[in-house]
Amino acid sequence: MKAARYAIKIAKIQRSKVYCVHAIVKVPYGHFLDGYAAQMYFEDATERAKSWFSDIAKIARQEEASDNNDNGIEVLTDIFAIC
Repeated sequence: MKAARYAIKIAKIQRSKVYCVHAIVKVPYGHFLDGYAAQMYFEDATERAKSWFSDIAKIARQEEASDNNDNGIEVLTDIFAIC
Protein backbone atom coordinates (compact mmCIF):
# COMPACT_ATOMS: atom_id res chain seq x y z
CA MET A 1 0.00 0.00 0.00
CA LYS A 2 2.97 2.31 0.54
CA ALA A 3 3.83 2.02 -3.16
CA ALA A 4 0.18 2.63 -4.10
CA ARG A 5 0.07 5.82 -2.02
CA TYR A 6 3.26 7.01 -3.70
CA ALA A 7 1.87 6.20 -7.17
CA ILE A 8 -1.35 8.09 -6.35
CA LYS A 9 0.60 11.17 -5.32
CA ILE A 10 2.59 11.05 -8.56
CA ALA A 11 -0.61 10.56 -10.59
CA LYS A 12 -2.16 13.55 -8.86
CA ILE A 13 0.80 15.79 -9.66
CA GLN A 14 1.12 14.54 -13.23
CA ARG A 15 -2.64 14.32 -13.84
CA SER A 16 -2.22 10.74 -14.92
CA LYS A 17 -3.71 7.33 -14.13
CA VAL A 18 -2.71 4.61 -11.71
CA TYR A 19 -2.49 1.10 -13.14
CA CYS A 20 -2.76 -1.81 -10.71
CA VAL A 21 -1.95 -5.28 -11.98
CA HIS A 22 -2.04 -8.52 -10.02
CA ALA A 23 -0.70 -11.76 -11.47
CA ILE A 24 -1.91 -15.02 -10.01
CA VAL A 25 0.76 -17.65 -10.43
CA LYS A 26 0.60 -21.40 -10.19
CA VAL A 27 -0.43 -22.97 -6.93
CA PRO A 28 2.23 -22.05 -4.36
CA TYR A 29 4.93 -24.45 -3.19
CA GLY A 30 4.44 -26.72 -6.20
CA HIS A 31 1.59 -28.65 -4.61
CA PHE A 32 -0.75 -30.47 -6.91
CA LEU A 33 -4.40 -29.54 -6.50
CA ASP A 34 -7.36 -31.14 -8.19
CA GLY A 35 -9.55 -29.04 -10.49
CA TYR A 36 -11.93 -27.83 -7.78
CA ALA A 37 -9.17 -26.94 -5.29
CA ALA A 38 -7.21 -25.08 -7.97
CA GLN A 39 -10.34 -23.19 -8.99
CA MET A 40 -10.96 -22.19 -5.36
CA TYR A 41 -7.32 -21.06 -5.04
CA PHE A 42 -7.65 -18.79 -8.08
CA GLU A 43 -11.04 -17.46 -6.96
CA ASP A 44 -9.66 -16.64 -3.50
CA ALA A 45 -6.60 -14.91 -4.99
CA THR A 46 -8.85 -12.92 -7.33
CA GLU A 47 -11.08 -11.77 -4.47
CA ARG A 48 -8.06 -10.67 -2.41
CA ALA A 49 -6.71 -8.69 -5.37
CA LYS A 50 -10.09 -7.03 -5.87
CA SER A 51 -10.09 -6.05 -2.19
CA TRP A 52 -6.62 -4.50 -2.54
CA PHE A 53 -7.72 -2.65 -5.66
CA SER A 54 -10.76 -1.34 -3.80
CA ASP A 55 -8.53 -0.08 -0.98
CA ILE A 56 -6.26 1.65 -3.51
CA ALA A 57 -9.24 3.32 -5.21
CA LYS A 58 -10.44 4.51 -1.79
CA ILE A 59 -7.02 6.03 -1.06
CA ALA A 60 -7.13 7.79 -4.45
CA ARG A 61 -10.58 9.25 -3.66
CA GLN A 62 -9.34 10.45 -0.27
CA GLU A 63 -6.28 12.04 -1.85
CA GLU A 64 -8.47 13.76 -4.39
CA ALA A 65 -10.86 15.03 -1.72
CA SER A 66 -8.01 16.31 0.45
CA ASP A 67 -7.70 19.48 -1.63
CA ASN A 68 -11.07 19.60 -3.40
CA ASN A 69 -9.53 18.62 -6.72
CA ASP A 70 -12.14 18.03 -9.44
CA ASN A 71 -9.67 16.06 -11.54
CA GLY A 72 -10.28 12.47 -10.50
CA ILE A 73 -7.36 10.12 -10.08
CA GLU A 74 -8.33 7.19 -12.24
CA VAL A 75 -7.34 3.77 -10.93
CA LEU A 76 -7.32 1.06 -13.60
CA THR A 77 -7.00 -2.60 -12.58
CA ASP A 78 -6.36 -5.98 -14.13
CA ILE A 79 -5.98 -9.51 -12.79
CA PHE A 80 -4.51 -12.35 -14.80
CA ALA A 81 -3.37 -15.89 -14.18
CA ILE A 82 0.01 -17.24 -15.17
CA CYS A 83 -0.17 -21.00 -15.52
